[in-house]
Amino acid sequence: MNVMTKQGSLDNVITYEHYCDTKADLANIPKSQMSLGSVAIVLKDENDGLGVYIATSTKEWVAISMSSSGSDEGQSSTFNLLHICTSDEYDSETGEPTIDEPEENIIYLVPNNGSSNNLFDEWIYANESWEKFGGGESATIEIPQSNWNENDTTSPAYIQNRICYEYETYELEYLTSITGNFSNGSYSDSNNHDELIQYGELKNVRVEVDENDYYIVDFTISQVLSNTYANTLHSQPLWIDYTSGSSKSLTIHCDDIDDGEHTIDIYRSVATPQIKKIDSKFIPTPDWNAASGAPGYIANKPAITSNSLTLGSTTLTEVALQNLLSLTSATGVNF
Repeated sequence: MNVMTKQGSLDNVITYEHYCDTKADLANIPKSQMSLGSVAIVLKDENDGLGVYIATSTKEWVAISMSSSGSDEGQSSTFNLLHICTSDEYDSETGEPTIDEPEENIIYLVPNNGSSNNLFDEWIYANESWEKFGGGESATIEIPQSNWNENDTTSPAYIQNRICYEYETYELEYLTSITGNFSNGSYSDSNNHDELIQYGELKNVRVEVDENDYYIVDFTISQVLSNTYANTLHSQPLWIDYTSGSSKSLTIHCDDIDDGEHTIDIYRSVATPQIKKIDSKFIPTPDWNAASGAPGYIANKPAITSNSLTLGSTTLTEVALQNLLSLTSATGVNF
C-alpha cells in the first residue's frame, strides 16, 4: 500500500486529500481522515484509469470521477460532479432538492445545520426521483458503565466471572388462596383479604391459576384515610385490586381465563441475602515457616533464633532490660 495524505480545510472544516496506488488502498485510510469533502485520488483505478473519490458524512468513499473503457453496458454509475445547493434549491423542511432539471451522476449537497463533522446531506437523482444517502449525525454508541453489584445477567452492566459479590436468592411464601366464579375474565368479592397488604409493597408476586398458569405481578400500596389500597398494573394480562377498610373489596381480572369457578393462589417472593466468596483453594493459609515466594509466606515477621525472638537487631531480652533500667532510674531503685 502507498498512500500520501495532505490536510486542508473547507469552510473551516478539516478535510484530507489522499493519493493511493490502487482502489484497494482506500480501505486502509483511517476513518479519522475521512471527513465530508475529503478526496482520494487513485492512480491506478479500474481499467488502469485515474479514479477520484469523495468521502461521505458516513465515512464511505464514493467515486466522483473515474475513467473507463469499453461498453457502458453492465457498468455501475459513477458521479462526475458535486453541486452545493443554495437556499432556493431545496425544501427547508425535508431537505430534498427542488432543482427543476436535475442531472444524474451528480451529487447534490444540501446544508443541514449539523455539527462541524456533518454539514451536508448527500442526494442523487436516479430513476426520476430523489434518493438520499449518507447524511445524518454520526452514530453514538453508548458504552454502559460496568457495575460490580449488578446481578442481572441480561444487563449490559453485568460483569462476568466476579470472584466475590453479594446477591439474593428468592423463595416463594404462601399468602392466600381465593376460589370464585369468574365471568368475562373477572371475579369480585367483599371478603377480608388483608394478607395482601400485611407486608406493604410486594415485588415479583407469583399468582397461579388452577395450579397451572402463573403470572408475576407487583403490588403497590397506597392509603387514603382508613382505607389501604393494594393494586397491580392493569395493563398486564392478570391484575388484582384490593381495598381494606370498613368496605372491603377485591377484584381479580385475567384475560386468559374462562367463565366458571377457578382457584387463585398467591405467593410472595422472600429475598435472602447471600455472599459469593472467594474459593478457599485460592486463599493460602499463612505459614510461619514458608520461604519467600511460597504459598502462605508471611512478610516482615520478626526473626527467630534458638534462644530469643529478634526484632531487627534487638532481642526481646534486651528490650526487657532496657525497660527495667529506665524504671530503676525513675524510681531510684538500684539492682
